[in-house]
Amino acid sequence: MIEYEKAKAQFSKYASSPFRKFQQEAIQYAVESDRKIVVLEASTGSGKSLIGLTAGAMGGKLIYLVHTKLLQNQITNDFPEAESLFGRNNYPCRRNEDVTCEDCTSTSKQRCDFKKSGCLYETRKKEVLKAKYRILNYSYYLS
Repeated sequence: MIEYEKAKAQFSKYASSPFRKFQQEAIQYAVESDRKIVVLEASTGSGKSLIGLTAGAMGGKLIYLVHTKLLQNQITNDFPEAESLFGRNNYPCRRNEDVTCEDCTSTSKQRCDFKKSGCLYETRKKEVLKAKYRILNYSYYLS
C-alpha cells in the first residue's frame, strides 16, 4: 500500500475514498518540505483538509489551523480521529455557571477546586495535547 493511502486510511470517513486530482502531489509537497510550518492555499472543494491531515499523519503528528470555529467544527466532524480545542470562553465554569473558564479566578495561592480535575477547559486541553491530530483556530493558537 502506498504511504499516502496508509496515512489516509487512518481517517475512517476517507479510508475507502480515492484521492482527487493533485491531492497526492500537494501531500508530497508538504511532506517533503524542510519547513516546520507548511501553508496550503487551494480553492474551495479541493480537499485541503484531507491533504493537510494526510500529510500530518505521514509525519506522525500535526496541528491543523483554521480561521473560524465553524470550520473547526466541520473538520472535527469530518475527521473524528482528530481532537479539537477552543479558547477558554467556549467552556462554562463549573464553579460559577454564570461565567466561562476565561473568567477563571484561580491563582497559585487560591486554587479553584475544579482546576486540577474537573475544569472543562483544562480537561479538554490535556486531552487535545495528548492527541496525534489537533484542530485549532488561529485566534486560539496565536494567543
